[in-house]
Amino acid sequence: MKLCAGPHLVYAAICSYSKKQLGYLINTRTMYVTFPEEKFLSMLQVLQDWHSKRKSYTIKQAARLAGSLEFFASVSPWIRFLSTSLKHSILLALRKNTAHVSKDPYMQKNLSESQLLGKTFDELLRKNFALSHILRNIWNKSTKFYISKSLRQELKLLIFIFKNRKKYPIGAPVAHIVPRDPDFQARGDACLEGAGGYSFDLKFWWFVKWPPEIIRKTLPSFVKKYKNLQGHIISINLLEYTTIIISYAAAHMLFNNNSSLALQPYPLISIKTDNKSALSWTRRAASSTQEGKALARILTSLMISSNLGLSAEFIPGSENHLADSLSRMSTKQKFSSFSLLSQEYKQLHLCRRFVPSPSFLCRLWDALLFERAHPLLPPEQLGQLLPEKDTGQTSSNPTPSIS
Repeated sequence: MKLCAGPHLVYAAICSYSKKQLGYLINTRTMYVTFPEEKFLSMLQVLQDWHSKRKSYTIKQAARLAGSLEFFASVSPWIRFLSTSLKHSILLALRKNTAHVSKDPYMQKNLSESQLLGKTFDELLRKNFALSHILRNIWNKSTKFYISKSLRQELKLLIFIFKNRKKYPIGAPVAHIVPRDPDFQARGDACLEGAGGYSFDLKFWWFVKWPPEIIRKTLPSFVKKYKNLQGHIISINLLEYTTIIISYAAAHMLFNNNSSLALQPYPLISIKTDNKSALSWTRRAASSTQEGKALARILTSLMISSNLGLSAEFIPGSENHLADSLSRMSTKQKFSSFSLLSQEYKQLHLCRRFVPSPSFLCRLWDALLFERAHPLLPPEQLGQLLPEKDTGQTSSNPTPSIS
């Protein structure tokens, strides 16, 4: 907007395909939404205070960072995957500050007044004043809290992304923001022995057998053999979440290598799962498990380097028969199982098998076992599609051992 000279000041809009609106930068030619340069500079200034040598923070400093990130997450949903530890840290800090404030003799009077019913106008004023005084003391408390391991990893990745925003654009096309029907669909499922998935639209299928180190940490093995052992249990929810990530990696690699598919500017794939926790983590990120946060950082690394949008949908287990059967193909029974499945589902004959690379699988195993998320590989190194004549009956599944 600019002011036009005249007897009365008149606001005139600049005619352009690029518009700044409510803090967003909208390009009506490419139909892409991003942020003005001053927003990025402001965010970088906030992140500079969270450098690698910093050890602690106050609750107000963490809240300021979370508020800034939430604005960017309104367009780039994967940013929410990188702020779960920050929000969890704020919650813990609020609880500790609240406990300290409640023990203060001076604040106990305010606490009692904050519980007034407020029948009269004077009581209502006293109650509101007491509540505001309590909240102000909780938020302004200068107690220091240490930066956790997972929060450190998220901050490191955030700083790297914002400093390299030309290589990793922070924004989203309108086609990924507004609700719409997906261009492609995929399905996946996991059991305690392996995982599998497929997409008839993109003509691929895959199967991965969990390594022994992961199987030993699932609930049945843990209860049976390690009753007295203290350690983390890998839940089926985490395995289902890993299944969604592998299916998205397969589609991501396919779009990167297929010139005809790459012509689609902003495609959207919907991955259906029969696990509601994995569905929720795909939309809002995992907040209650460190392994889930590490897997979310891997999914973030995939999404920021791809134009392929991701959505997740729930499907009842009774309607997910093929994906369930693919996940249960053991190494010994693989040949006969795939032969039977391809007879029942004729479309499998048109699909090629996606084989995740050992390096990609090792990153997933590290997230599940050690809560680590390494920098991700380029799309061409995520795996490979076997030749059309090779249905997987002659090639073994790469399941690297954990060193």
